[in-house]
Amino acid sequence: TIVVGNPAIADASVQDASTIVLTGKGFGVTNLVVLDQEGRPIVDEQITVVRQDASSVRIYRRAEIQTMSCTPYCESSYKSEAEKTSEAEMSAGQ
Repeated sequence: TIVVGNPAIADASVQDASTIVLTGKGFGVTNLVVLDQEGRPIVDEQITVVRQDASSVRIYRRAEIQTMSCTPYCESSYKSEAEKTSEAEMSAGQ
C-alpha cells in the first residue's frame, strides 16, 4: 500500500515489486508512506516538489507552512486552508 499525504502535490504508483513511480503534480511538501503486506510502514519520507533549479520560499502562518517555487516569480499550485481563508478575508474587506 502506498499513501501520499497530499495528492494535489504528488502521486505514486507501483511499477513492479521493487519500483515506485513518483509524479509531481504541484509545488509543495507532502509525505510518502509505504506499508508492507502486514500494514507496517517500511518507508516514511517527506517529498518536496519544486521546479528544477528552483529557489524556494517558505511562508509561515501560525501552525501552517506553505512552500513556494520562485523562478522567477513565486507560485504555488496548492493553497492551504489558511491561505484560502486569508484571501477570502482580504477580498471581503475591499
